[in-house]
Amino acid sequence: MPPVLPYFTPISVIDRSVGGVTGTFSFGDGTTFNYSPGVFLNHSYADTGTYRLYLRIENEGGCSDSSELSFCVDPAATLYLPRAFTPNNDGLNDYFRAKGIGIVEFHMAIFNRWGEKLFESDDIDQGWDGIYNGRMSPNDAYTYLVIYRDMTSSEMKKKKGTFALIR
Repeated sequence: MPPVLPYFTPISVIDRSVGGVTGTFSFGDGTTFNYSPGVFLNHSYADTGTYRLYLRIENEGGCSDSSELSFCVDPAATLYLPRAFTPNNDGLNDYFRAKGIGIVEFHMAIFNRWGEKLFESDDIDQGWDGIYNGRMSPNDAYTYLVIYRDMTSSEMKKKKGTFALIR
């Protein structure tokens, strides 16, 4: 069975061949690179699937050799939460919100330092604007609790932490 790599994870290729002077790397997705001795390459795949990394080289005498490796690129799921936000209506970072890849279920709650719930949403695209009961919340540290499920698991996961509201 070929090795499995998570989606969006770049692969690194280090040339350890001996005597090659020319050739081609093929990454199995239509991407090719010209070979040069001792090359170090990074490549990311735009989609999941099974790919074949192929190298063909020639030496100065015209003799050739090749090598190949097959591997699978599986979907990855990631959830990101910021450490701070600035709800000042400048169009940049005005909402505290999660960003994710492969998130299929989502719930977020935000609390102040006394445990009072200030915001709640089941929509990953909906963020908190720093307003509670019609008033702007002060500069302070706040706590979030996110319960989510990603496409790689049937289990719900929890993520909690703190962030700063900076005006």
